[in-house]
Amino acid sequence: MAFRLCGLLCISKERKLIHGSGATEEGYKRNLGRCLGKSRLHQGQILVLGMSSSEVAGGRIGKASNIDIAEAIVQTLLDELNPRGIYLAVQGCEHLNRALVVERELADKKELEIVNVLPSLHAGGAGQLCSFQVF
Repeated sequence: MAFRLCGLLCISKERKLIHGSGATEEGYKRNLGRCLGKSRLHQGQILVLGMSSSEVAGGRIGKASNIDIAEAIVQTLLDELNPRGIYLAVQGCEHLNRALVVERELADKKELEIVNVLPSLHAGGAGQLCSFQVF
């Protein structure tokens, strides 16, 4: 079952994630919580995030990667997923064969194959780079 977390995402100068015109960060988190509830994800499961910070910023995919946008999205998701015991996996771009960045605990628990690759802003993507730093 796949769900798409969609909507207009914006980043304020304070690097806070907001949703839509005039919406608050709390409103975005509330909507995200509702979406997660409808997804029926439960403790121990994995939400895979495929994202383009370039597209969120209004640019062409892969041409305007933005680490601040990625950090805001990944951290907001983690703030909602961690209390639920749901893991986050962040998908890379074609330069990394769509590899997933996950926490070591999850990789060990699910016996995932570990690959040695370090994403960069324009090869792997801002989301993966941010996840490498956060995880």
